[in-house]
Amino acid sequence: MQILDYLLCVIEDFVIILFFDKLLKRRFQGILPFIAGVIFLSFFTFILSNYNIVLKTLFGFLNIFVVSSVLYKERLIIKSGYALMALYVLSIIDIIFGVLISLVLNEAFLNVFYSSFWLRLFVCLIIKAFDILIFILIYKGFKKIQYDMRPKIWVLYNSVMLVFLIITTAFIVIYSQKQQDAETSLLFLIISSSFFVMSMVVIYFFTEICFGFQRDKKLYVLESGYETLQDRIALQNRTSEIIKKLNHDMNKHITYACTLIEQGKKESAIKLLDEAIGKVKKSIPHIDIESGSDIVDAIITSKIALAERKQIAFDYYIEPLEAVEMDVLDLSSLISNVIDNAFEAAEQSEKAFVKFKMFKYNAYWTVYTENSYSSGIVLERTLHLLSSTKPDKFQHGYGSQIIKDIALKYNGEVTWEADGEIFKTIVLLKI
Repeated sequence: MQILDYLLCVIEDFVIILFFDKLLKRRFQGILPFIAGVIFLSFFTFILSNYNIVLKTLFGFLNIFVVSSVLYKERLIIKSGYALMALYVLSIIDIIFGVLISLVLNEAFLNVFYSSFWLRLFVCLIIKAFDILIFILIYKGFKKIQYDMRPKIWVLYNSVMLVFLIITTAFIVIYSQKQQDAETSLLFLIISSSFFVMSMVVIYFFTEICFGFQRDKKLYVLESGYETLQDRIALQNRTSEIIKKLNHDMNKHITYACTLIEQGKKESAIKLLDEAIGKVKKSIPHIDIESGSDIVDAIITSKIALAERKQIAFDYYIEPLEAVEMDVLDLSSLISNVIDNAFEAAEQSEKAFVKFKMFKYNAYWTVYTENSYSSGIVLERTLHLLSSTKPDKFQHGYGSQIIKDIALKYNGEVTWEADGEIFKTIVLLKI
């Protein structure tokens, strides 16, 4: 029986570690760390099997949490949520099958469970098969979500899983103290099954809501990129029109200059050509951006065009970005949203201006903006979120949240400050 107990622990913990392995990033390569994690986890699970249910649950959680923290890289709050969920799923399924067997055989579950080795093996394999099926279904829900969501989302998920686990533990204690007749077993079966179905619905909705938010954020980023592309095309079209007009005028100036030279009036010809060249320099926008990143150069170029169209005084300073190790999409989203938020606030003020800087400061890259703003935009210092009077608050919230999410992703932070005249955004990114 003890050998069977340990083998069942190995199967159970193999499923848990495999679930973590499929969803989280490994700290170590190769199969050996995975096998070591399963052996370590199953060994302590086997030792805890003789503890009372409360201590078994508490130490079981700590066991899974510690092993997953050693093997995988994601945030602790994520691994904590998965550990609570794994324990809950295993516990509630054991309850359902235990009550069901008691009801069918009209005998206490433990009496059935330990009466025969082969009966116990058969029952346990069915239970573990069902465990595997549920973990597969849960995995399919979680595999489509990313882990850059706000920490409070995962805190909420941990809270829900903790409540589920506490209720399940209390359920086991109450059931073990009750007289296990047919009527009681049927009542407990209905309650436990209903609770299990409800919890699966909650987990499903959590994954769908997270996936929905991620999809909306990606759509927002794509729309922002499309607007940036439109601004660049508009700038190129305006430049093209200016060049066509200048080309037409230059042909005339060159003809006049040739005529003046033929007449011996070289000084007048030189003066005419100098004036024509000066007009060309003034007419064609001169954009000198050498940030070291083609993406950043393109964004700043498009924002210059946007600032010109919205009549916003736009100044910028960017140190060479060769040392910035960021995903291209993250870098593009961060700079675009920081500048767009500043533009949106500035254009509502009387003297619209935006100053953008990106530079190294100690161990951080700093993305810094100053902009004018009106009283319609305020700073909520306690929440560190922006609120505005613009009609599309939904998108505005996404822009600010994307900035904050990217900062957290690179072990940084974002703060907003307002002094009555100037609004500041400071984003720090760990180098």
